[in-house]
Amino acid sequence: MAGWLMAQISDIHFGAQFARVFADDILRWWSMMLEDWDKLPQPVELAVVTGDITIAGERDILAQVKEVFEQAPIPIHPIPGVADVGCEGGKESWVELFGETERVVKHKDVRFLFLDLIGRSETNELRWILTTEQVAWLREQVQADTRAPLIAVIHPALEKREGFYTPPWDSNSADQMLQALAHGNLLAILTGERHANGEWLVGNAYVISTGGLCGYRWTNVPPDYCILTRPGYRLIWLEDGTLRTFWREVTSPVQVTISFVGESHTLGPRPQVHVLDIYADCDILVQACARDADIESVEIGLGGSPWIPLQKTWEGPWSEWEGTLHTYEVGWGQQLLVACARSTNGDEAYDAVPFWMRSVSARRASAVREAIIFELMERPR
Repeated sequence: MAGWLMAQISDIHFGAQFARVFADDILRWWSMMLEDWDKLPQPVELAVVTGDITIAGERDILAQVKEVFEQAPIPIHPIPGVADVGCEGGKESWVELFGETERVVKHKDVRFLFLDLIGRSETNELRWILTTEQVAWLREQVQADTRAPLIAVIHPALEKREGFYTPPWDSNSADQMLQALAHGNLLAILTGERHANGEWLVGNAYVISTGGLCGYRWTNVPPDYCILTRPGYRLIWLEDGTLRTFWREVTSPVQVTISFVGESHTLGPRPQVHVLDIYADCDILVQACARDADIESVEIGLGGSPWIPLQKTWEGPWSEWEGTLHTYEVGWGQQLLVACARSTNGDEAYDAVPFWMRSVSARRASAVREAIIFELMERPR
């Protein structure tokens, strides 16, 4: 294939201990990720890390992480997160060990623009903010080559809800960043921070949020203050000025994910899932991958209904399968969409997304209702 493969890693939190996640677990998942790269049909050529490589930004931990990155078989390019530079002297330690936080990395024909947005308000509250100097630097870098494919790499997830940027974004900074990037050939903005997967548009900018390799998501709810999630990273395939993306679970030898139902992304890493409202016929995108085997079939079902085979539409380091959820085949009310992938060595994997079938008309075929924690408790029939 003419394209090439990269990885996005986020929220590693080396040294963390939360609930049933320990520092040794995260080191093991890092090693499993590197082993996973060795088994892919195409090599991973470059990796970016969208922040929070540590849990508290201590200089000795940052130095250890730098050694871990240097031992990797490919270049690892990180951007700091709040956990990395939030302690006293954290920003200075980062710059000493990893270099300036604003920089441009070029690989083949793609330019990666790394931008540090971590700042403080006048009352010392956390803000995602750009200084005047950063805005000028950003505009200069974009204007330096407006034709080359451009990927922006930041830590905070950029999202608008009901016309407002989600806190703690500084609205003016978000607008200035998007206006500057709009003058270049922007492919995507890669983000982390939330320990959750997602893909959405902010204006014309395609935002990709990636879950944590650390295997948990902070909730601020006692007693554990987090939920456990499947650890992983994101694969990104770039070809002819376009990209495809896939969240890869490092602990799953066979994986299937219902990624999109209509225009709605289903969240992740599991067990995080979006409950959807469905109003009309929806196209379904299911992605699958198997280690040491190929995916030979993917099917969908509706909890007891006959399995419906999907059509494979793309194959590379993972495969993509598509079909249509027809409203006439679905009863009203709460339903469960299930996907099953089978590999050539006989293994199976399942994924499920709850949804509500609605009888009211709407502009969209689907919409996100809420985010919940959900797992199948038994193998679907």
